[in-house]
Formats: sequence, structure tokens, C-alpha cells
Amino acid sequence: MLVPGKIQHIICSGNLCIKEVHDYLKTLCPDMHITRGEYDEETRYPETKTLTIGQFKLGLRHGHRVIPWGDLDSLAMLQRQLDVDILVTGHTHRFTAYKHEGGVVINPGSATGAFSSITYDVNPSFVLMDIDGLRVVIYVYELIDGEVKVDQEFYGNGINCYKEELKTVGVTFEYDEAIEFMGRHLMSLAAFSALTKSVFSWICFT
Repeated sequence: MLVPGKIQHIICSGNLCIKEVHDYLKTLCPDMHITRGEYDEETRYPETKTLTIGQFKLGLRHGHRVIPWGDLDSLAMLQRQLDVDILVTGHTHRFTAYKHEGGVVINPGSATGAFSSITYDVNPSFVLMDIDGLRVVIYVYELIDGEVKVDQEFYGNGINCYKEELKTVGVTFEYDEAIEFMGRHLMSLAAFSALTKSVFSWICFT
């Protein structure tokens, strides 16, 4: 999974601390976006960064200057200030993902499981983000009691802005709608094909 050429972007909210970590991440993907944490001495890292990936604008900030730490309302305010769809933050070393006020706030946690200023009880975690059109799927990898747990979160309600337009070209959004459409289509094919009676009956029953 974490091999060169498999990842298009690396987004890190900070506290790499040493050059060796930066160099290792760069071997996985040269397109790196990093902000400065409170323990980073590298002055090239900015406090805040924005970038666009596909249809989404992302904002990045470590989070130690967002008070109270990890507070959703304070992070939502930062998200509005940066005018981004997705805010990636850190500092608490705990994975969180919220859909809030029309945007998404993601904290991938700590990849090393280092303790934070908030807690010593930290599970190592990181996030893989898949952006495709108006859809965002995040895969959360978390080490819990010696086992890697993988969870999935889906964010894509922005597509609702185009729902009626998409329906006019045949896009279905509900399971029942899709089944009904498939049934009508297969029935129309059956009327003009050499499908056997048993297959036709199966289509009707399904």
C-alpha cells in the first residue's frame, strides 16, 4: 500500500520533527503538502496551506494554534476563513472526521502513536483519501491492541446540488429507483430477444 507510485499526494499537518521522516515520505510521493507543527524546526513549512484536488479545495493546518484544541466550532471557523471544502488538521493525535456546516473536517491522528498535549492514550492512525469527482471516501487505518483496523467514511452530498439535472440523463440515486430502472430495461430487452421463458420469468420475479 505505502509504496512509491501508489499515492498521488501526501498531506501532513505537521510535527515531522526530523529530516529523515520528510525524506521517507518523499520516497512514497514527491508531491508533498506539509504545514508546521509546534515541534517542527523546518521554517519552510507554512502555518497554513490550501490546495485543490479534483473538484475539492483542501485546507491544511496543524491545529495547535486553534483554541480550544480540537474544538469543532473553532475548526469550522478556520475552514470558513480558508474557504475550503475539506479541512485537514492535527495536534490532538486522535482520528476524527466530521461533516459540519457543508464541509468536512478531518484529523488523521498520529501515524506514530506519539502522545499529545491532550492525552497519553493514543492509537497510531493515518488516513488514505480517495477523491473522485464529487465523491470523497476516506479509509482510516488504526492500530488497536496490536491489530490494524480499517474503517471507511463517505462524503458526497455535494452531488445533491446536481441531483435533478443528473436524473434527466438517467442517473439514479436510490436503490429502489435503480432496481426499477434495471427491471424496465431488461423487460424491454426481453420483448425483442430470444430469452427463454424461464429467464424472462426470473427477470419479472426479481
